[in-house]
Amino acid sequence: MKRLIAAASLFCLVSGTAGAATPVIERETYLSLNLTAAVDSNCNGELADETLENASFDTEKLLAPGQCLIYRTDYSNDGDFAIRKVEVRTPVPDFMVYQPGSATHIETPPGLWPDKPKPPENGRGGDLVWPFKGGLAPGEAGRVEFTVKLDPFTGKVDFYRDAAE
Repeated sequence: MKRLIAAASLFCLVSGTAGAATPVIERETYLSLNLTAAVDSNCNGELADETLENASFDTEKLLAPGQCLIYRTDYSNDGDFAIRKVEVRTPVPDFMVYQPGSATHIETPPGLWPDKPKPPENGRGGDLVWPFKGGLAPGEAGRVEFTVKLDPFTGKVDFYRDAAE
């Protein structure tokens, strides 16, 4: 049986500037990000009907064609200054299909206002963009989630390996 080992990378665009007459001083920002995933084998949006191994969020999962992953991104400001213009980008590979309407803000700290998430064009092969207004204060954290489905017809062979059933 062919299975996908799910692994994802993530990056975030942030800016934090200190207002001074001239010049503008760039501050270092410390936005920590952690991307994990759980397997939703029947793509029903529920993890209660999954095995403990599938329902546990981790950085690597085995996934069969036609199954879904629930991606979870935890973000936090580990710096000393508020971060403004926060934008989290989570990749949706070509062989995965974003499930419309699944993007959810699970936890949003006060002072940070989420805009509507923007899925990649055609639901794959790009980034799901999570734009925010306001600022993420030092020590504050939040969480976002969305679901993707492994497309059994366009999966790339080099992302698969043989796995015992």
